Amino acid sequence: MISIGIDSGSRMTKICLFDISSKRVIYYYSEETKDDFEANIERMINKVLDINNISDSKIKYIISTGYGRKNYSKSSFISSEIICHAKGVLHQNSSIKTIIDIGGQDSKIIKISNDGKIIDFLMNDKCAAGTGRFLEKVAGFFNISLDELSKIKSVSDNIIEISSTCVVFAESEMIGFVNRGVKKEDIINAVCTSIIHRIISMSGNIGLEYPLAFVGGVAKNSGMVTTLNKHLNHSVYVPDKPEFTGALGAALQYK
Repeated sequence: MISIGIDSGSRMTKICLFDISSKRVIYYYSEETKDDFEANIERMINKVLDINNISDSKIKYIISTGYGRKNYSKSSFISSEIICHAKGVLHQNSSIKTIIDIGGQDSKIIKISNDGKIIDFLMNDKCAAGTGRFLEKVAGFFNISLDELSKIKSVSDNIIEISSTCVVFAESEMIGFVNRGVKKEDIINAVCTSIIHRIISMSGNIGLEYPLAFVGGVAKNSGMVTTLNKHLNHSVYVPDKPEFTGALGAALQYK
């Protein structure tokens, strides 16, 4: 029997097919979120079932989470993003004590107890400065893809700082750096540092414990992972598919 986890985010919709008997992931799939949630999710589910030659009769549960979790009427039930991210991470690494999730439109910090329970969390969904939206803005500013941006490393000792805590004002700072001839690599490095500083500052209210997992679409950016490791002075755990932890955690809610 199959459990389907749907993480319907504001930027991307992710699906996880999970085999309940073998307790393994069968397939991950994602697309940009469309306005018509119901029809789009239905089409995506049919597509992944067809790819994996699985009939509708094999589906036991469909569990939804994320921004659009209430917008698919065929869900068996819905679950919070906090619970799903915790379950998805702990399924892959049961030793994790803190989760940092940076997505397209929000960021979260989740604290986990020794027995795997959620004991505290913080969420920022009001400002783009600590989210993937900032990186999208920077990629657009330099007219490069997010994949290209993630591969760029600073090769200069010229350390610069973006002091603005608002994306709009940060863009003005970037324009000033470009006009002064500052290298693109150094500006991108400064943006990564700015986002990480914001997350670390946000964590001050609940603290960070290790081992720590870094998940969400932004965790696919190697520059962000390197920057986080550097500023925490720890090596963080990044799952193989960090953007799918919410969908995996939703699929695991059949228990």
